[in-house]
Amino acid sequence: MAFNISRTYLGAACSQQTLFNRVASSSKLVTCSGQRMTSSVQPVTRTRGYAAASASLAKRNPITAKGTRNDAHAKPPAASRKVKAQTPSRQPTSPEMEAARHSSEAITAAAAEAVPETKSRTAAFADMNEEERLKELEKMLAMADLMPTIDPWGQEVIDTLDVTIPYRINYKSLTKETYEQIKHNTSNLFKNSTALSSLATLNAIPGVDTGYHKSIMQKLREAKQVFGTLSVEPDSLLAPFRRMALETYEDMYKAVANRNEKEIHKLTTYLYQKHALGLASTFKSKYSNARIFWQMHRELSPTRVVSLRVTEGYLADNDPRFGNRYMVHALVKFDTEQSLEIYNQHGVPLHVTDADAVQTKGQRVPAQRKRVTEYLVMEKKMWMQGPWSFREQIWPTPGAAVL
Repeated sequence: MAFNISRTYLGAACSQQTLFNRVASSSKLVTCSGQRMTSSVQPVTRTRGYAAASASLAKRNPITAKGTRNDAHAKPPAASRKVKAQTPSRQPTSPEMEAARHSSEAITAAAAEAVPETKSRTAAFADMNEEERLKELEKMLAMADLMPTIDPWGQEVIDTLDVTIPYRINYKSLTKETYEQIKHNTSNLFKNSTALSSLATLNAIPGVDTGYHKSIMQKLREAKQVFGTLSVEPDSLLAPFRRMALETYEDMYKAVANRNEKEIHKLTTYLYQKHALGLASTFKSKYSNARIFWQMHRELSPTRVVSLRVTEGYLADNDPRFGNRYMVHALVKFDTEQSLEIYNQHGVPLHVTDADAVQTKGQRVPAQRKRVTEYLVMEKKMWMQGPWSFREQIWPTPGAAVL
């Protein structure tokens, strides 16, 4: 009897221990305790085999090949999240790129918070101190490194260089004003010579070859001509430029008369562009169906460059692909005789006709000619391909005798 009881106890213990080991190794989620095995185990416990225990456990916590049923049917994370988690953030390749990135972010943030301007660009730039201007320059340098295909130095220039109109000097009355005028003209003369010499050194004078292949005598002659900026001689260094300036002047006024805004944008810039577009807009609105003819008849005095300034405008580390680094401002005096003819859609002249003009049907009636004297600043960025453009108009002091 004792032997049978011991066999019953031993069989029940082995059966429970085997179930514990197999189930625990299969799912690791089944917790069985060996302390439940006591001497009071009845033989009926032998009837609970491995299959019944497994079915009971599966009912409480189903097991699949990859874990629980919830794990098998769980939705994978979104593809965008996977890409975001797996793709490392791009780092700048150089300190210059980092500076450019920060500059662009600052510019974007400033543009987003911008308010309507109450000052002109010239006044805003004048209000900047030296440190703020240096920061703007650093931004442009960083932008040039970040986007090499864009020319940040080709933007519109706010300030005109210190070109000036020279005046005649009355040496008979040596007053303080006379002394100041002598000082003013002498300073302008030396600045003109320095600017022309800089252009001659780089062989950058329009229409003139100042290369190194010339003889010593030719070089000495050109060195002397550097001081003749105001000269109107046909063989001076600026003679080809004066002819080109007069042709550009004529093309610009014809574009205004024809209301050709594309040509106006090409031949003008900054303040004078606003002036020329305003004239064209007035002609378009007031004489929408009219025909307008502008004509330059002759020069009353030779076209003359009265002031010339040169500064380095291309500040990138590498040399420009075309031309040189200089930006040139030339103050040119135009003294011409002009006329403007305006006809309505029926061919009736709306302009003031010449006193000796005879009106013939089907033919144009000459308009009254007028003398026009203008001092216009012409600008050229020497690293950019394109024509010289008119930038600004300067008026002489009333009552002063100009050269």
